[in-house]
Amino acid sequence: MNPISENFVKKHQTYLSDNPNELENFGSIYEHMLFYLTSILGIDEKQALQCILDLKADISCDLLPYIVKSEII
Repeated sequence: MNPISENFVKKHQTYLSDNPNELENFGSIYEHMLFYLTSILGIDEKQALQCILDLKADISCDLLPYIVKSEII
């Protein structure tokens, strides 16, 4: 994940730990992250969506070895 996206993800984690009930109003953590990045931090929606895509790609890469291993077994 690029450093800018990583910084935004960390800020979102901190915000969410301080406001855990807010997540109940959203369908997914990604929807909440989009809200947080655009409405709370005020960044451009395109940049926010790119940050979310970076996070999803990073999570996919982290899980890939487990997925491959489970397919082999």
